[in-house]
Amino acid sequence: MSLFLSCNSKSHGSSFISKLDSIDAYIAYDNTSYALKELKKLEKHSYNVFDILAIYKRYLTLGELKSAENCLKNGLKKNKNNLDITACYAKFLLNQNRLEES
Repeated sequence: MSLFLSCNSKSHGSSFISKLDSIDAYIAYDNTSYALKELKKLEKHSYNVFDILAIYKRYLTLGELKSAENCLKNGLKKNKNNLDITACYAKFLLNQNRLEES
């Protein structure tokens, strides 16, 4: 049974990375509306820290600050007390001059 779960996790990982590659291509070709649409769909299926931070970085690249912040907030709900997400969120708040919140 654990082998089956292991394979499933790897499948999710490769599928997730393939979708990120497609989104990166949309961003590179300035198709931001489609990139955002695909990011929103992918975000619904992001649970681990890698997934969340990968989506967050792409929102930043697109200048979607509200979506980037929401991605981090949702990531913290799913991964309470995660230091990586917490650090990214603190840096995000500092970059927005929201010192009191950071």
